[in-house]
Amino acid sequence: MRTVQQQRRTVQLGGTPFGVKMFTDGALVVAFSDIYTVHGSENPAKEAGLRLGDLITQANGIPVRTNEELTNAIAAAAGGSVELRYLRGQNQMTCTLTPVRERGTDAPRAGIWVRDSSAGIGTLTFADTEHGTFAGLGHAVSDSDTGTDLTLLTGEAVSVTITGCRRGSAGARGSCGANLAVSSPLATSKPILRPVCTAF
Repeated sequence: MRTVQQQRRTVQLGGTPFGVKMFTDGALVVAFSDIYTVHGSENPAKEAGLRLGDLITQANGIPVRTNEELTNAIAAAAGGSVELRYLRGQNQMTCTLTPVRERGTDAPRAGIWVRDSSAGIGTLTFADTEHGTFAGLGHAVSDSDTGTDLTLLTGEAVSVTITGCRRGSAGARGSCGANLAVSSPLATSKPILRPVCTAF
């Protein structure tokens, strides 16, 4: 029999609030907006079969990770059709989106609002300063408009200032308001700053 001695890992217990910035693995459909054309009111995104909560991951075979990448793919089609690949729940789906020309601007529009990021606050459970890791007790992160659990690509933890709290009660959740730091992340995985929601 051989005895192996290992040094016990220690962590610092937390309780400190921190901010979380999260970036999705695609462009999440959060709303539709009808486009006024010379033919009346149209919505190409709805006509293509897209639904709230769909996560667009490709446009014309090119990966889509951000609102900007989707906007650029639609602009590059110059008003022509765009083949979209998206996730609906766990199902991989495709559709053909054909933008329409907006009356007054003649710009190609899809009639869709998408989001590629979100933010929230959490509580630091523990930190391991020796290994540079930490954990925060939490739950699935859901989009505030659609209730869809977000498929995350990257994120960062930032310092936060709590601005107010509302105590929860039986059957009613509590909440906290906060201001998240714009720079100097506490921890990060490929930090990116970009608009939260885009319409086109």
